Amino acid sequence: MHETILLAILNIAVLNIILSCDNISVIAIVTQKLPEKFAKKALILGLSIAIVCTIIFASVISFIMEIQWLPIQLIGGILLLKITVDLLKSDASNENNDSLCNIESSKNNFLKSVSQIILASLALSLDNVLAVAGAAKGSMIAIVFGLIISLPIIILGSKYVINLIIKKKIVLYVSGAILIHTALSMIFSYKYVALLIPDFAASAIPWIISLLFFLYGVYVLRKKSKIKSADT
Repeated sequence: MHETILLAILNIAVLNIILSCDNISVIAIVTQKLPEKFAKKALILGLSIAIVCTIIFASVISFIMEIQWLPIQLIGGILLLKITVDLLKSDASNENNDSLCNIESSKNNFLKSVSQIILASLALSLDNVLAVAGAAKGSMIAIVFGLIISLPIIILGSKYVINLIIKKKIVLYVSGAILIHTALSMIFSYKYVALLIPDFAASAIPWIISLLFFLYGVYVLRKKSKIKSADT
């Protein structure tokens, strides 16, 4: 019995880490514009609250899935897409602010950053919780401890991606492309939307749009690089 629960905990921890690539992308985009002390607090607080909500979702998932008309994946996909666009627009508009304004803005935007992490994580959780609940096989203990164990690894992964974004801005567009692909896949997987779109199109469109977004990022960064070279 104990071995079964331990195995389920391990399965959930590994599964949540694998499924959290999107969460890491969200966290990296949100917190990379904050000073380190604010970024760390926003990261830990936002993820902790999101995990608590995921546990709640997992505990009531069987009831939720019985509500056939409830568009869980559609709502989650649209919400995630909006959050991603808002974050990328915010990053672009804040890029030229001076350091004093950035520090003051960071203090004012701390709670906003936490709320963005929570909302995006919840949108992703609506999709991922099905896999987590399935791996738990009805054990809430496995869900709770599996998610808690995976939290430090997700935090470390987020910090690594944040550092990459600071050093290599192209990683920001890679992260954005991942989130766009996930959001569109969630939207197209909703059963009533899936009835309107052929399977090959539902599979291809998220890849095409996310690739176009990445190529747009390459274009923007090259253009900025040329402008800087011309100025010097």
